[in-house]
Amino acid sequence: MKRCFYMFIAAIILLISANFIINHYHSWQQKVQPINIKGTLLNKPKNLPNFVLQQKSNQNFDDTNLLSKWSILYFGYTRCPDICPTALSDVTNLLNKLGGLSKTLEPIFITVDPKRDTPELLKNYLSFFDKRIVGLTGSQEQIEKVSNQYHVYYSYQNNDSDSNKYTVNHTANIYLLDKENNVEKIFIPGTPFTELYKYINRYLMKEVKNLPLK
Repeated sequence: MKRCFYMFIAAIILLISANFIINHYHSWQQKVQPINIKGTLLNKPKNLPNFVLQQKSNQNFDDTNLLSKWSILYFGYTRCPDICPTALSDVTNLLNKLGGLSKTLEPIFITVDPKRDTPELLKNYLSFFDKRIVGLTGSQEQIEKVSNQYHVYYSYQNNDSDSNKYTVNHTANIYLLDKENNVEKIFIPGTPFTELYKYINRYLMKEVKNLPLK
């Protein structure tokens, strides 16, 4: 009789404990929020297409210049009124916050307005943000080729063949490339700077200091 009573009490205690654990687990799940990074993480990095463009002093710059270093790539133009300065400010802040790790990262700016953006103009424009950012231009055909390979859209508004007064609508993603020129991740416009920094910093830390990627 006593044995049945003790078994009954033990079953009640076990039931109460299980109920407490389940409720506590659900409560913990609600409090822990996953990191929401606005971007596209590629399970299998996409190979960088081959390209040849021009940098300052009309020197050629191609995809092999990016080998052995991580890179961030952005398409824009020097007369962009808002989104390009915002993105370039983020890139500048990123380089500064990375400190010594920034030496392992190559920042690239490719113009979608080759008619007006000469190598010298790009150099002067980017120096207002950070002199480490490499500005690239080329012929209209060269720009179309590399932008199409990245699925970058751009179009000219109020375009007059006899005038330089026009604007350019364009894709404004930031591309992260690994040391083998594979596109590792695409950050869409509006990605908070804190997320951009945390993601790129942890990859560079893993690469340079051989730390585990968590």
